[in-house]
Amino acid sequence: FENTRVCCYGASQTEHRSELSEAVALYVPLGISLAVFLRRLPWWADALIGIAVTAGAELTQRLLLPARFGTWADVLHNSIGVLIGVISSRSIAALRSRRRVQG
Repeated sequence: FENTRVCCYGASQTEHRSELSEAVALYVPLGISLAVFLRRLPWWADALIGIAVTAGAELTQRLLLPARFGTWADVLHNSIGVLIGVISSRSIAALRSRRRVQG
């Protein structure tokens, strides 16, 4: 049986976990894109740019969309998605280049 205790903003814990997973997954492609298109920058610069984008999205929600609300928790979860994308993309690129060198 799923735990359906009310968690945040009237949502159950199951719904809340699902939203968190979606928030992380939504920003993984952004992290991958930044790592691919800005590969001359260090990985941490890609991460900072992605985090700034997520913070900007949440700030926009808070200021311009009265029906929505941006939170620091959302920025954190979105940033985790960006980091997963950047680090996984950079890791795969490093492994590929190492394989090319080894022949």
